[in-house]
Amino acid sequence: MKKKSVSSIFVVLLVQIIIHGDNNVIIAQPPFNQLPLNPKQVRTGCGKTGDFENDTTVNVRNMMLHSLVDIVVRNRPYTGFVVVPDGPITSVQVLLLCPPHLREDDCSDCIEKSVNHVRNACPKNKRAVIWVFNSYFSYCMVRYADYDMRGKYEDWGRDWGFFQWDRGDANVAELNKGFSDLFNKLLDEAIGDNKKKLEDHHRNFAIGNSTYGSTSTKLYMSVQCTPDISREDCTKCLNEAKLRVEREGINKKKFNKNYTLLSMNCIIRYDHERIGLFPPLTRQK
Repeated sequence: MKKKSVSSIFVVLLVQIIIHGDNNVIIAQPPFNQLPLNPKQVRTGCGKTGDFENDTTVNVRNMMLHSLVDIVVRNRPYTGFVVVPDGPITSVQVLLLCPPHLREDDCSDCIEKSVNHVRNACPKNKRAVIWVFNSYFSYCMVRYADYDMRGKYEDWGRDWGFFQWDRGDANVAELNKGFSDLFNKLLDEAIGDNKKKLEDHHRNFAIGNSTYGSTSTKLYMSVQCTPDISREDCTKCLNEAKLRVEREGINKKKFNKNYTLLSMNCIIRYDHERIGLFPPLTRQK
C-alpha cells in the first residue's frame, strides 16, 4: 500500500483554517487535558524570538500539533520520526521523535501529552521544544518553529534537561570506563561507521549493553539523534552529551544508576536495569 503523504494530510488541515479566515477561526480540537505533567516527566524550552503575530497562525500551529497523533499511526512505515509539512512551509513546521523500536500507540500517547503541555507552556511562542517521558523507556520529543528545521543542528534550546532516578555506590573509575567503551561502540552503530546497511528509520539510533569492572556489572545504553541531521552533527551532539553525562551523572561520590541527557538534536541514556531501556518490541500492524 502506498504511504499517505504527510504533506497531503497537512494541506487538508491548512485549508480548513484558510476557509474560516483570520477572524473567529473554528477548529475542532481533540479533548485538551489541562492536568500538568509531573515535573520529572517533562522538559520544555520556549524560544525567545517573540510571539506569533495573529491567532490564525497560532491555530495553524495547534492544528498541526494535534495532527501528529494521527500521523504517527497512519504514516507508513512507522519510523518514530515525522516532519510536518515535509515540503515547503508557510508559517509553522512541527517535528516529532520517538525511539524507532517503540510501539506506535505508545509514541502517539506520548505525543498527545506533549502537545497538550506545550500549548500551555508556550502559548504563542514562535518556536518550542518539549521532551516527555511516559515511562522510563517510553519517551518522545516534539518541536515546532516558524522556519524549516530539517537538517539543522541547533542549540537555541540548549538548556539540557536531565533525568536521574536512582542513586547508589559504585567504583566511579570502572563505571566511567564501561560507559565510555559502550558509548563509543553505540556511536559507531548510530552514525553507520560499522559499514552495515542501516534502515532509514534506524539511522542515528543504537541500543545495546555490556559489562564493566571487576564484578562484571551489566550496563545498558541507548543513543539517538534526529534522523535528519548529518552524521557529523550527530557525532558532535552525542559527544558533547557524553561529556556532560560523565561530569554530572557519573563523576560523583554517589553515582546515578540511570541517567538521561536531552537536547533538541540528540539524547543519551544509560541504566543498570534492562527494563529501563529495553521495552517490549511488539509492533502494531
